Amino acid sequence: MSIGFKSSLLLLVCILIAKFQDIKVLTNRILRIYWYVGVLHQTKYIQSLGKIDKLLWSSPDFHKVIRKVYREINKLLDTNNFYIAVYHREENILSFEIYNIEDKEITVDPIKLSKDLAEYVKRSKKIVCINNDIQKFFKRFDLKTTGKKAKSWLGVPIIYRNNFEGVIVIQDYKDVNVYTPEDESFLFSIATKIGVVIANTRLIQEGMRREKELLMLNQINRDLVRIPEIDIIYESIIKSISQNFKNLNVSIFLIEDEEIVLKKLSGGFKMEIPGSLRIKSGEGIIGTVAKTGKLIVANDVTMNSDYLAYGQTSTKSEIAIPLKISRKTIGVLNIECDELNVFNANSVMIFELIAGWLSTALHNLQLYNKVESLSLIDDLTKVANHRYFHLMLKNELKKAKGYSRQLSLAMVDIDNFKYFNDKYDRIKGNKALIHIAQVLKKNIRDTDFVARFGGEKFVILFPETGNPVAVSVLERIRNAIEMESFHLKGRGKTKLTVSIGVATYPINAETQNELIQSADKALQGAKLRGKNRVETI
Repeated sequence: MSIGFKSSLLLLVCILIAKFQDIKVLTNRILRIYWYVGVLHQTKYIQSLGKIDKLLWSSPDFHKVIRKVYREINKLLDTNNFYIAVYHREENILSFEIYNIEDKEITVDPIKLSKDLAEYVKRSKKIVCINNDIQKFFKRFDLKTTGKKAKSWLGVPIIYRNNFEGVIVIQDYKDVNVYTPEDESFLFSIATKIGVVIANTRLIQEGMRREKELLMLNQINRDLVRIPEIDIIYESIIKSISQNFKNLNVSIFLIEDEEIVLKKLSGGFKMEIPGSLRIKSGEGIIGTVAKTGKLIVANDVTMNSDYLAYGQTSTKSEIAIPLKISRKTIGVLNIECDELNVFNANSVMIFELIAGWLSTALHNLQLYNKVESLSLIDDLTKVANHRYFHLMLKNELKKAKGYSRQLSLAMVDIDNFKYFNDKYDRIKGNKALIHIAQVLKKNIRDTDFVARFGGEKFVILFPETGNPVAVSVLERIRNAIEMESFHLKGRGKTKLTVSIGVATYPINAETQNELIQSADKALQGAKLRGKNRVETI
């Protein structure tokens, strides 16, 4: 109950006692005034709740809004000792938006909940009002006492869809029996409204976080699928993680013989690790992951018996993820932070995904380097040849199966090519093949792969791409070929058209051969339906 209300009521009673001699008349007057003042007080509560409702939706800045709400509460209740805190489930902590002690606002670090009154409110999800003998309440529910003991204490849970989102706490260190059911109802109404705002704020923040993560992952994926040089692969991983996560040291290790060798290290929070670091198998967290092939998450490195500092004295949390090709561990992606409890389920999932892509990129690079000396490029068109195509298809299909992704394959055939060769000659036919290859290369996406399948046929691989997107890209390619003319010496400008068939794993096929056959079948359908078109199974 507010101090103003109690004082006003007491003053009125004193005036009436002095004025009226008849006890019956006095009693009736007191009751009527008590009822009238109570109605006025309830009206103030209702008006205040209306203002608070508007305030809560007045700005997207949650902290700013809560401060306005606090000032409105302060008009009706004594908030000398008061706080509003938001609950964070993953860390099991309360962070304080407003914290007043003895009428002074102070900054308080987030606290972990552990058998105190706030934790009891969270557990019960009910209003807890203790108007006397607070020590008895603590003993009854086996709670811990911390700090100065209040005489009266009121805690109101902030609930949204049966989830505990935070708490409003008001307390009095001088008097007992301070808080009334009206106060409970007033704060509960406010807490209910705040719960909706917190939930909406979480959704917005979650959406923004996920969008940021998707942009990062897409960038990494684009960089890695191009099979760049090894240093570019390392740089892409390090840069993307460092830019999107704060206070991290990122390092990449590869296994060479019996040692795990540091290949790339980010700037991080402190440059304490030697650049020539070599770790023995089974040594420290990195060596253990390299040996066992199993992920290690240490949110407090002092609690992990495998941890070794290697000069990095600032590290408090560490995650080490194996880099694998098939079942063989080839290295470790290691990430450290100078804060405790940094790696939650979401960040672990993201880092595992990045480690998987890094492993695939390194494997692709190994394949590329291994067969680079072989004839993988078609001499005439300068795109990948039949052999290179089968290597890439095998690898991409393996990735698609491993990550439950789609993979589309298009087969492109030049329309009436035999007639073109007969009308002109083989040299001009070769000119036509070069022209088609150039148009294909120019119009595919960075992540796609084009090769000459044989004769007048070309193939295009679309990693992590379903049928509708692949068809859309292929329609653009088909139209570009139809519209773009090329010059034949002595014959002027001419144009060609192509027929295209597309099939998608796992919708149309499960194996490499089935995917090729399905794409070829779709191509035959395009030919039968009049050519110069894209068809699917």
